[in-house]
Amino acid sequence: MTNRRSFIKKAALGTTALSIPSYATYASNLFSSTKSSSELKISLAQWSLNRAFFKGDLDANHFASIAKNSYGIGAIEYVNAFYKDYGKSEKFWMQMKNEADNEGVKNS
Repeated sequence: MTNRRSFIKKAALGTTALSIPSYATYASNLFSSTKSSSELKISLAQWSLNRAFFKGDLDANHFASIAKNSYGIGAIEYVNAFYKDYGKSEKFWMQMKNEADNEGVKNS
């Protein structure tokens, strides 16, 4: 005779056993070496360098150039905390866009 505790234990083990093949397939695809580095797309979040920007070691206005030339990253994500004075300055944002375009960096 099967009691409730035994049934739950066997059901949990059975469910786990049935799901292992799908996890194994997913994991093998995830860590497959068939993906080239050109297929992997990442962006650099500006907050990753926040300490350097706040200390003045780096200039937040040249973030596109920093991302491309220092890290080889072609997409960036800005943080508004660094641009409080430029919120409505269309001229400033056009300059930022032009710098990113000149560096071949996509703005996110």
